[in-house]
Amino acid sequence: MFLRLLLLPTKAKPCPLVSNTCKFLRLESCLRYANIMQNIYFYHPDHLGSTSLVTNSYGEITQNISYIPYGEIFVEETAGGWQSPYYFNAKELDEETGLYYYGARYLDPAGARWLSADPMLEKYVGMTPYNYCAGNPVRLVDPDGTTIQFMHFDINPENASTGNYVNGIGEEGMESNWEAFAKTEVGYEILSKFATKGQKIGNVEFTADGEYSKHNLLLCDYSIPSSDAGYNGKFYVDKNNIATFYICISSIRGDSEYYKKERICLTIGHEFFLHFDNYYQNVINAYASGDKTKIGKTNDDWKNNPSGDKEHSAYINRVRKFEKYETYKAQLKNIFKSENINNVIKDHDKKLYNEFGKKKK
Repeated sequence: MFLRLLLLPTKAKPCPLVSNTCKFLRLESCLRYANIMQNIYFYHPDHLGSTSLVTNSYGEITQNISYIPYGEIFVEETAGGWQSPYYFNAKELDEETGLYYYGARYLDPAGARWLSADPMLEKYVGMTPYNYCAGNPVRLVDPDGTTIQFMHFDINPENASTGNYVNGIGEEGMESNWEAFAKTEVGYEILSKFATKGQKIGNVEFTADGEYSKHNLLLCDYSIPSSDAGYNGKFYVDKNNIATFYICISSIRGDSEYYKKERICLTIGHEFFLHFDNYYQNVINAYASGDKTKIGKTNDDWKNNPSGDKEHSAYINRVRKFEKYETYKAQLKNIFKSENINNVIKDHDKKLYNEFGKKKK
């Protein structure tokens, strides 16, 4: 469990915990050391960063707090004396208004909503701009009340093939796979087209607004058993011609080999450079033109190739070159061992050949 240390600059009586230490200190130093120890408190946060317990230098619990899902205090027990002002998500609670301040806006825990609209509401047209963490406050955190970069497909426990998209990384370790993709030159190039200045994926930071930064690129992971390794999810375009695209990657597979980071990273490149790179600009340009014929053709092209099998066949039969995908595979060898990358490429191509390869005469 992580502990956050708080030191209160107040005066106090000597602390008996340091009596043995004081034997080796001058009286003045002893009292100063005792004062410091007396005013040290430790925060014990939960998985959301919310303060659950506060203990003093004796290890005694001085504050115990439980919350309703959106941050309203359910139970608070104190031992008297100093109390922490930091509660849900480690945000300071305004006692007069009962609101939490997140930097970009205020959260009303009793009303389970923000008091002002999301400053990036155009990026999340599918949900209310006053919604906190896409309605999933038990699992997710919105650190400053603005943008969320990743999504996860949450499985319906009664039907593993259905569920809902929610914000946040679903499986541990998935962000490092997206980061590895962003560390390649071609991966960074395509992500930077949709990124805004200052956005990060892991330690990779984007330094400028991209050409298509007003559009949405949602990076999703899902953990549905017996599912495809990845897919380009549905796209939609709103009345302002803002497009939203999904790139979805499985974080769990039936065969244990799939858990290799190299295999997941290869799948990310497959979805981007075999499929997504072939149509996203057509979608954006068609809707921007307002030409119904172009829009209709773009939609028909997608409907007639929902699984991307045309690209699968063209790739494995060498009908056309997918230069960015070939470049990406080579650049992955700068991040992972070449032998591992070669093995997963071989396995990837074998599966495609078995399904789409031309039959020998």
